[in-house]
Amino acid sequence: MNSGFNQALSNTAKKLELSLMLDMIKSDMFLAQRGLLITSFAHDTERYAKHKEEFAARSRR
Repeated sequence: MNSGFNQALSNTAKKLELSLMLDMIKSDMFLAQRGLLITSFAHDTERYAKHKEEFAARSRR
């Protein structure tokens, strides 16, 4: 019985860790997308490319 409890606890911890990782990636992607919009309106091609690359890197994770 103790083994089943430990396994369930371990699975729950893994799910929580994955959930937090996804939230962090989603937040990073949102910030990169925001940067894309701002730099696009400002016609700042150098920063636009940086934010575009950042967004693409986050989406591949």
